[in-house]
Amino acid sequence: MKANLPARATLTGSFSLLLVACADLPQPTPIEISMSNVRSADYGTYPEHYEQQIHQYLNDTLLDPDSAKIRIAPPRKVFKIYETDDRPSQPKYYPCYLVCAEVNAKNTYGGYTGWQTKRYRFTNGSMEDEQNFSYQNSIDSDACYSEDEIFIDTQNLDKLKVNIVP
Repeated sequence: MKANLPARATLTGSFSLLLVACADLPQPTPIEISMSNVRSADYGTYPEHYEQQIHQYLNDTLLDPDSAKIRIAPPRKVFKIYETDDRPSQPKYYPCYLVCAEVNAKNTYGGYTGWQTKRYRFTNGSMEDEQNFSYQNSIDSDACYSEDEIFIDTQNLDKLKVNIVP
């Protein structure tokens, strides 16, 4: 029992030092972004023919596009804020239009897969499927369900804190 006492004391002391070291970590200073800047950002041109583009894309990618059931929501503005590894303290912004579509398509067995939400990013008429982006660069799926005028996506900020001000 006496042999374990120094080991316990060392472990307790090490644990205490670890707690003190963690408590003193500096917190990042929040970066303020004004709503007027968010509203006036360049989102590109409104995607007039978004339904056609999505239907064409699904026709090209689904196994049985003729049997697919598709519900497409109108485009909405998304203001994505992200950080890069080379400059983690300076945020980057990506304003764009996002269209969410619910798709119920048949699988290889001929059965329906169930409704799945798909997201498509539009920038100046060009459409990109959100599935093709890495997690860090993709737009949060909450954008499809938000009722905000502009969805501000901060989901992938690790080192930055952002405050949105009027």
